[in-house]
Amino acid sequence: MSNSKKRKCNIGEIFLYQSVIAVAIFGYGKWRSRHPKFKDPFMRKLSSKSDDIDGWTLLHVANFFIMGQIFGPQCILPVLATGIAWEGFESVLGKKRPSWLGGFGDITDNVNAKENENWWFGRKSDLTANLIGFILGCLFYK
Repeated sequence: MSNSKKRKCNIGEIFLYQSVIAVAIFGYGKWRSRHPKFKDPFMRKLSSKSDDIDGWTLLHVANFFIMGQIFGPQCILPVLATGIAWEGFESVLGKKRPSWLGGFGDITDNVNAKENENWWFGRKSDLTANLIGFILGCLFYK
């Protein structure tokens, strides 16, 4: 076993990292909503056996892979909790459409509307992708 001491889990760093990711997602969503002819490459289905496996699934795996590398196995609970919170957030936004969003995320006039008129939707499969990504990332944690 290595003499190097593994660092403790820093909730603030996890929150900061996920906040940066959330800002990027909101920015992408805003841009996508304003460009109705833009075909979202992340909406492309990657499996004929499941509608839930698409480019967004790969982004979930990649994001949590990076977090596994950065934060390590000692942070599994708070890291996965951020993923659960995000999916809950997306589910609420998809169903309630709070007025503070100002229509943000609605894509009814967008080429992607045929696949999903509501950009916000939480998926249980994303939680599985998060777990897989995190575990794989932890394999490279030092």
